[in-house]
Amino acid sequence: MKSKRISRYIFIILILFVSYQNYSQTTASISVDISTTIGYTINPLIYGGFIEFLWDGIDNKYGLWAQEIKFRGLEDWTLVTKNPADTLPYFRIPSGSNLTWSIDTSRFNQSDSCSRKIQVTNYISGHAGIGQSDIILNPSETYDIYAYLKGSGISKGITIWLLESVKDWKVIDSISFKGIDNTWKKYGGTLKANTYLHYGAIAITIQQDGIFWIDEISMMPQSAINGVRKEYIDMINILKPKIMRYPGGCFADGQASHWQNGVGSIDQRATRIDNHWNYYQRMDFGTDEFIKYCKTMNIEPQITVNFGSGTPEEAANWVEYANGNINTTFGKLRSDNENPQSYNIKYWEVGNEQYGGWEIGHRPAREYAERFNEYVDKMREKDPSIKIMADGDLDNLNWTNTLLTISGSKMDYLSIHFATPYDEQSFQTDTEVYYAVAAASEYFKTRFNLVVNSIDSITAGNVKIVLSEWWNEFGDSYNSQHGSSQEIAVHVASMLNLFQQKSGVLDIANRSTFVEILKTYNPQFKFFLAPSSYVLSLYSNYSGNALLKTDVNSPTYSMQRSFGNIPQISSIPYLDVSTTKMNNKIYINVVNRSLEDITSTININGGEVESNGIIRTINGTNFLSNNFESPHNNVTLVTSQTNNAGKSFIYNFPAHSVTGIELTEKTTGIENDYMNEHCFLLLNAYPNPFNAAANIGFTISKQDFVTLKVYDMLGREIETILEKELQPGDYSFVFNAKNLSSGIYFYRLITSANAQTKMMMLLK
Repeated sequence: MKSKRISRYIFIILILFVSYQNYSQTTASISVDISTTIGYTINPLIYGGFIEFLWDGIDNKYGLWAQEIKFRGLEDWTLVTKNPADTLPYFRIPSGSNLTWSIDTSRFNQSDSCSRKIQVTNYISGHAGIGQSDIILNPSETYDIYAYLKGSGISKGITIWLLESVKDWKVIDSISFKGIDNTWKKYGGTLKANTYLHYGAIAITIQQDGIFWIDEISMMPQSAINGVRKEYIDMINILKPKIMRYPGGCFADGQASHWQNGVGSIDQRATRIDNHWNYYQRMDFGTDEFIKYCKTMNIEPQITVNFGSGTPEEAANWVEYANGNINTTFGKLRSDNENPQSYNIKYWEVGNEQYGGWEIGHRPAREYAERFNEYVDKMREKDPSIKIMADGDLDNLNWTNTLLTISGSKMDYLSIHFATPYDEQSFQTDTEVYYAVAAASEYFKTRFNLVVNSIDSITAGNVKIVLSEWWNEFGDSYNSQHGSSQEIAVHVASMLNLFQQKSGVLDIANRSTFVEILKTYNPQFKFFLAPSSYVLSLYSNYSGNALLKTDVNSPTYSMQRSFGNIPQISSIPYLDVSTTKMNNKIYINVVNRSLEDITSTININGGEVESNGIIRTINGTNFLSNNFESPHNNVTLVTSQTNNAGKSFIYNFPAHSVTGIELTEKTTGIENDYMNEHCFLLLNAYPNPFNAAANIGFTISKQDFVTLKVYDMLGREIETILEKELQPGDYSFVFNAKNLSSGIYFYRLITSANAQTKMMMLLK
């Protein structure tokens, strides 16, 4: 009898436990009214990017600019090191000879400080000259290389070497030049790598007594497009940022960033010391190169003018260089630099973080505001149509209110920055860190709303906001496992949801895009995407331009203590949702902050949707999953299909995940007849990214001759999938990429009346 009673109790406990589990997983609900839009049209510029001359953003070993040579002008390194014996990053090659190496003011680049004079006496054997190590080599690359040389008594010529090893002179490739005389000339050619090397070397040497001078060495891979590394072109084609901020950052206010250092002949540009980072900086990727890059990638340019060490007149001249006609002084200079057409740059920011004591040119709010007004007046004299941004402080409303009071009528945008959580302490557990980072968007929303209130009360709402820079600080130092993980992907998605919801007030947001390409430090030089990059790609590629009314009922959690700049926060919803619409496509983007799965009911009101939908998920096995380990795809965007969508359906959102649900609104009657008559639709490749094969689908509404082809990044035809006459209907073909290398490919559908091109990414 007792055993039966115990069994009954166990049964009841199990029933209660199962009921509790089901209750905890089904209390969430998402209700979307597909007939009701709210707010303003979503500005696609909220999916923007930010690059600067910092770390590997533009220059250096892994930067956007594909120059493989450091300090290519052979500047006076001792100006930085203060050590006369320190001549890095170049080294002497004195094998079997007496060699002197000196700085010389006889130079090809008249804007720079010096060249290098190498003199060899009493030559016996071997190679004598100058070299640079730490050169990354890729066996698939051919490199364009040149140097400006002159010499005396060099009858045997000068050779440029690509080396696997300097010590035993293990040669990969070389090119030699004869007829060197005492006038500067450019000597160049191509060198081919045959192996992966992370620490290869380049050398310029003679094998005789003589004197020669070297200036302006360059080595760039032929795969670069207009000087931009191919991997960055591929990344932009995936992320599709709609605007790009340049040239900084703190760099923008320093001595090295005066814009005229970055225009004109690339081999006559000045090298200057960036006095913020106390390091040499050269702007080979200057204004013209940046604009060419933006135009190539269909990106709106945004310029930050030098406030800290610049002047209003200098900023105005930059505006004239960019936007003035060829009859103006600096418009003519642009034309003389082979760019006769105006760039028509619309967005200009005056300084960077001028509220901060770390910034060059920092001054009190009133002084900044008054000086800002001078900049605006001078810049608008050159082009009244430009939109100008002022530096507001998200965390110091006194600064921001003073600026708005004095300069609110002058500015178009108030620029704010957000970096979180920049905490260097180590007492938090990984779980605490995760939940704090996941809550960061809630803290940003609180501060953002306070700034909006200031704008409304001081300027009557006549100023919009641009988040011109947003970062994740935690994990960059002692706890790097958090820095490029699924944890950051969850944060980024929550921020993007908020940006969509604040449309009309927040017009532009610039993510530090190029920090999102991560690098492997192994012999096989490979780039790969961080988890948050796939989030940026999801939102920029699969979002609508209208915000839909969405109600979310979700379990919540609370932060029990502050973390970095994030205070204690209560009632943080586990599910964070934003729903947008474009034509008849509905995009429900859901972040599950919880470390447990959450099952939610999704209710569609105000219309009906098709039962078939597309699910896009970004997740890893845990919240610290990252892509550092080969094959660098632990966290990626995975696409699947669903056929159970409808008026009300259930979906299980995995723990610490980002999910995009794409639905199609049903059309009926006249609207449906119109669609049938005029339909020409090329679908997104599935899956995308893909590993070996991708399905490409399309719809045509009338009998027609149809062509479907695949091209690579350079526009070369890879495969003709289809060339034939088809009847009206839906079609699907398989593209097999087993013999192709990883990268971006385009597929193009052409009929007699229409054509459309889309992108797909092959990851092996």
